[in-house]
Amino acid sequence: MESGHEHGAVVAGGTVAPPGAQRRRSASLRPGTLAAVAVGGAVGAPARVELSRVVPSGPGLAWETLLVNVVGSFLLAAGAVLILERLGPTRVLWPLFATGFCGSFTTFSTFAVEVDLHLRSGDVAPGLGYGVVSVALGLAAVLGGAALARSVLRRKAVPDNRTEPPRRRSWS
Repeated sequence: MESGHEHGAVVAGGTVAPPGAQRRRSASLRPGTLAAVAVGGAVGAPARVELSRVVPSGPGLAWETLLVNVVGSFLLAAGAVLILERLGPTRVLWPLFATGFCGSFTTFSTFAVEVDLHLRSGDVAPGLGYGVVSVALGLAAVLGGAALARSVLRRKAVPDNRTEPPRRRSWS
């Protein structure tokens, strides 16, 4: 079930696969895959709680939700590049990381409820502003995470053609 997107297709279970890849729906229901998602979720949810403690909560905008969603967007994009572009779709590692860890770490539903609460309480400008800023920062984090991961892969792909150790430079 390809989307035709040049960077990957959304396939069964909502995960992203490289261009041209197709997976059967039954692959996502295998016990090993389900266990990987559960393990990832068991790590991602507490990580979210710990990261959200970095930002003090209080009245106003939910900065802790913004923080975990932006960090999660960065991690998901970097992981997609490092895992999918390096190894291809896997039955354990990608579901563990993407669906399990990042899925339990980030929280679109909390974000949506927070925007809705602002709008319904008459705080239209802060609610819309929070929504726009959250999406914009999330997209920027995706672009940054993917770019950083690709630069890491490029750096590792460059062969080291030196045949002798580098010479020390004398400053005298």
